[in-house]
Amino acid sequence: MFGCLQKGSFRKTKGGWSASYLHPTAETSAEVFYNNVLEVNFSWRKVKWMAIAPERTFKDTRLCIYPKSLDNTMKERLEERYNLAYSIPNEKIGRDCYFPDGPSRCVVCPIRVSSLRTAREALHAMEQDEAIVAPLFAFAVMGLSVIDYNLQVVPSNVLDPLFPILGPLFATELPAAGEAKRRRSEDGHRCPS
Repeated sequence: MFGCLQKGSFRKTKGGWSASYLHPTAETSAEVFYNNVLEVNFSWRKVKWMAIAPERTFKDTRLCIYPKSLDNTMKERLEERYNLAYSIPNEKIGRDCYFPDGPSRCVVCPIRVSSLRTAREALHAMEQDEAIVAPLFAFAVMGLSVIDYNLQVVPSNVLDPLFPILGPLFATELPAAGEAKRRRSEDGHRCPS
């Protein structure tokens, strides 16, 4: 949860002990202090926050309290780079914590049917990767997807009557579930979907 204990950092103090941990992720560390209460000072890419465990144990779920900006930053970084969705937990329904790995996270990404074998191999490689210190769990669900096209910026073949069938079949390898429908997007553009 904190990373690797830094050699020589464990020190006995007047009322307890302290230690430093460094995570393999760049600029990620934790300073732990124990003096009848467990206190952890976290740092991630210059963002700092503190968590306190009054129950004096590493299993105290209060250690999973962290700034909302971390989720927002991670969502922005991942969704900008990859075709996926980063799901931020709903604060109203609570958070799941799995010790000693910290808060769980859900990443949702579309996978073409022909790429399932590649995705399975990639997941297996990630499970073997020693730089990834948290356990991974994945499952695939075959489902419907909606493809929106902005008629002002897409190629003219989108207007071909066969495109609603052949286009999605090429992109997702699933047949179209229905006819294309024209609608106006929030910014006023007309879109078939």
